[in-house]
Amino acid sequence: LRVPLKGGGGPQDSETTQRPAGWSTEGLTRLLRHSTTHLPAWGTLAAAHYDAYGASLLQQLLAMLGRYLTDAAEGVAAAGVRLMAAVVDAAAPALDAAGWAAVVEALLSAVADDPLDALSPEANGSMQNGVHYQSARPALSPGPSSSPGPGTCAGEGTAVPGAAALRRRCRVLVQLQRLVARVHQRHAPLMPPPLALQLVGVLQDTVAQASTFNRNAGRRAAAAEKLGASPRRAALPPSCLSDAVLGVGGGEAPPGPAAVRAEAEGGALLVAALLRCMQPAAQGDPDVQARVTAEAEQRLLAVCRAVVVQAAADAWAAHEAATTAAAAAATAASGATGVVSAAGRAGVTEDVPWEAAARGPLLVAILKGYTAVSPPAWREELTALYPHLAKLVCSGQPGVRTALGALLRSQLPPSGVVS
Repeated sequence: LRVPLKGGGGPQDSETTQRPAGWSTEGLTRLLRHSTTHLPAWGTLAAAHYDAYGASLLQQLLAMLGRYLTDAAEGVAAAGVRLMAAVVDAAAPALDAAGWAAVVEALLSAVADDPLDALSPEANGSMQNGVHYQSARPALSPGPSSSPGPGTCAGEGTAVPGAAALRRRCRVLVQLQRLVARVHQRHAPLMPPPLALQLVGVLQDTVAQASTFNRNAGRRAAAAEKLGASPRRAALPPSCLSDAVLGVGGGEAPPGPAAVRAEAEGGALLVAALLRCMQPAAQGDPDVQARVTAEAEQRLLAVCRAVVVQAAADAWAAHEAATTAAAAAATAASGATGVVSAAGRAGVTEDVPWEAAARGPLLVAILKGYTAVSPPAWREELTALYPHLAKLVCSGQPGVRTALGALLRSQLPPSGVVS
């Protein structure tokens, strides 16, 4: 079913190509049809005979689904996401700790390959829960005309993945985030608490991958250059860089800013999952649950602090720029007298960059999530966080200002003074 495609028919790596290099049309059609029919039945069989065979049947099935999730064909990867959800749902009631460990490991392997690392040769690996690892997964192929084949690994002459291939992989990353969040939301009560927190770590890794790329102007500039961005776009600020990764160029109907979406949407899913981990479990060892709750709270505070600090800096910078521009305009209008009227004192600007707008729902989820933090931890966090919250008042997003106002009214000390 998987056959080499001959060149000469135009570039294989285009948004309209549904059949990527390595799959025949008939092979891809048959794969999707039969996998949808048979693999869920395999999951049901593994669950029904779990007492006899343990996790062995499930591990074989998860290994096969892992190949779907990492396939270069977006349709195959999307089918893998749906099949993985169906298999986990079917097997969940029968799984023990070993079975859940196999599920977590399969999901971790699926997201281990950061699609953005291929754009930065100096980044030889990614971060997994703070641990640097070397990815051994084959790099995406831009097509048979410029690559030895889909199985060639990075460092063996493989070219940088094409723009459409990279966009596909980023969109699949978002689907994987939703899969992890879905599994955690539905089945965390059936999992040992440490494994449930480890599953959240899988989601945290994907958010870190996207955030690291989005916040690194150097990597984004390198991405724009390697993927053939025009010199004019390469000279733009980081918020506009990399047509291929962000999906905002070329005059075509773009799939959306995939890397920013993975950070913003995945971050909101991450916050919700960490809040679930902080809720007391109905059963299990209380000491283990207490340790998991404490670790989840510390992870939540660290994730939220990073987002709030950056958002506050962005909002304050936009406010200062608007104030300076308004003052200059008022001075010019007054005949250069040096007296600035009230019109020169700009208020909150509603002109929000698109990346800040995309992160708005994440910021709202964070501000609301602070109410679930234990009082001692919140008092300690507020001491360091208050200056940034004060700057965030200048945010140009009404939803953010509303959530911030609710937080300050409910969580600040009665005197309004932070000691």
